[in-house]
Amino acid sequence: MNQLPIIINNLHFSAQKQTLSGVIDAFAFERLRDVLVQDAANAEAQNQVRYTLSGWLDAQNRAFLVLRLDASLLMSCQRCLTAVAVPIALKFTYLVTQQTEEEMLESEVMDGDVDLIEMDTQMDVGLLI
Repeated sequence: MNQLPIIINNLHFSAQKQTLSGVIDAFAFERLRDVLVQDAANAEAQNQVRYTLSGWLDAQNRAFLVLRLDASLLMSCQRCLTAVAVPIALKFTYLVTQQTEEEMLESEVMDGDVDLIEMDTQMDVGLLI
């Protein structure tokens, strides 16, 4: 199981078409801790976040990151209070840009499914996850 933080140079990562995969305990994420349930019988299969971060360049030589998250999070049912496994499968696409945060807010994204992310030589992947 991976530990946080995971630091990359996001522009170099994309240009080299690198891939990074791993598993992180969902309890490592502060915002999830309050809603997760620990079940000793299913501890191995539950509350594990599997991630894959891939970098690539498009035909215009723009750098992209694609983050895929898969998890089965054990949460308490609001109605009956029993533990329920909630499957999660998410995909995020980021365009790595040299624009400042203010410029990113003003610019138009080419596709609603693509988010802009500032170029960073010390990007913490855990913040994306």
